[in-house]
Amino acid sequence: MASEDDPEESLGIKKAAHMLGVSEVSLRRWEKNGILVPLRTAGGHRRYPIAMLINFREHKMADEFRRKSRNVRCKEGAENQ
Repeated sequence: MASEDDPEESLGIKKAAHMLGVSEVSLRRWEKNGILVPLRTAGGHRRYPIAMLINFREHKMADEFRRKSRNVRCKEGAENQ
């Protein structure tokens, strides 16, 4: 588990947002909705473990691919009718 003592294993919100290709606002919203909840330092700063970000990014990209694939199949099906 990442902590303040090992900053190499976690990122602050700005770098985490950059790594995921989203805004800091998105990360805050995801935290509020329980989608991606960071660790907190003693000072209250968000810390995102790198392993958690990698896992999230892989699943997020897979979900987007599945969603786009479904949309293409739906469009193809509509064109064939």
